[in-house]
Amino acid sequence: MTTTQMPETDIPAPSHPPGPSAVSPGLAAASGVLAAGAALATGEVMSGFSQKIPSLVIGIAEIFVAETPGGIVRWSIETFGASQKTLLIWGITIASLVVGALLGLAAAKRRSVAVVGYAGFAILGGWAAARAALSSDGLSWLSAIISAGVGLAVLFALLRMSPTRVTTPTSGDQTGLLATPERRAFLGVAGAAAFWGIFGSGLGRALRRNQSVEGARDEVATQLAAARPT
Repeated sequence: MTTTQMPETDIPAPSHPPGPSAVSPGLAAASGVLAAGAALATGEVMSGFSQKIPSLVIGIAEIFVAETPGGIVRWSIETFGASQKTLLIWGITIASLVVGALLGLAAAKRRSVAVVGYAGFAILGGWAAARAALSSDGLSWLSAIISAGVGLAVLFALLRMSPTRVTTPTSGDQTGLLATPERRAFLGVAGAAAFWGIFGSGLGRALRRNQSVEGARDEVATQLAAARPT
């Protein structure tokens, strides 16, 4: 009695989408930096729409100045002069980008860490902005929440689109980064986030500067009108 043996066939193993931890640490950190930059830029642009919406970064800087012992503040003014506030703002910005990189690394393994981190960003930024003179509590908190939401959305989008495996480099692409449409899409989103982080920050400062000039003109006009003899 002979038995018929079924031909052996190669059954492909089921493919599973790579989990969050499949993102390389470098891309995760870069995604976090880009997301944090986009969040900061969003807050800067919103602060340029109205004097009732302070810059989140400047609001945090003012808290640092208010809560720092007077001796340290005097030393910083004597040492750095008029550049003291600018250096403080740059320091806060850089620290925010570093925190963003850390959140990117953590979110590559567990997305909920990023949610908690950006919630903390919104709470700190909204509280700092609401403390500023002439600010609107509602608009300050709205600016902080929207900024955090933009940062979180950019981070999740970049992590979801991050290349997770090495492919054969195409002609003229020695790194293989442009080898697939997914990777090109990732670079497109990353480039857009970088552009918004740089352009948005500059736009926000320009809008605030115009507000300051217009506010100064209105104040001078009011004083002149009050000084005119009736």
